[in-house]
Amino acid sequence: MALSYLYDAIVASKGENTVISAVITDDDGITIPDGCALRLYDKDCDCMLHRVEGTFDGESWTFTLTNEQTKDLRGRYFYCICRHGESLCGKEPIYFM
Repeated sequence: MALSYLYDAIVASKGENTVISAVITDDDGITIPDGCALRLYDKDCDCMLHRVEGTFDGESWTFTLTNEQTKDLRGRYFYCICRHGESLCGKEPIYFM
């Protein structure tokens, strides 16, 4: 299964590397070039399962959840993107099939 998006929701395959790309801007629309990470939260206890540092290519960010990190996931979880530890958005759903 390929990674797919529906608005801010993501559908991914468990047990495979999940590569998520995002253009991250500030309130003025200026691209944020540093300090971004993706957090993955448990669906039941709101506990953070993983924190993945992003890489910036000059235009967009890439976050990779490894196959080891996703192998036991099934169903709905939540993710958010943070910068220097501060959330930049609310938690959005991510589904592993």
